[in-house]
Amino acid sequence: AVFEGNTRNPLDTMLASVLSKTARPVATRAARATVVDWPNRVAEHRKIFVANPHLHGADNPTFLKAGKSDQYIAWFGAGLCTVALIGVGKGLYNMALGINKLD
Repeated sequence: AVFEGNTRNPLDTMLASVLSKTARPVATRAARATVVDWPNRVAEHRKIFVANPHLHGADNPTFLKAGKSDQYIAWFGAGLCTVALIGVGKGLYNMALGINKLD
């Protein structure tokens, strides 16, 4: 159907008018200053992480800091990811060929 003339709903216009008058005002500079303006203490916090640079990186990864028990947990997680990826691959293969459907 072809509409002629004004197709705007008067209820929508009234609702927009009421909401625009009752909407919260935009935050002022003073309100933003309490949230945004903090002293820059990045260098102070960074000192902890760069104190011993030879303890970071591939030689001593963070997830293996506790020793042998962390290695078991890491291998277990890698195994779970492998099983999940094989399951996803098998599901995609089945859907692509339309086999193994549950009639």
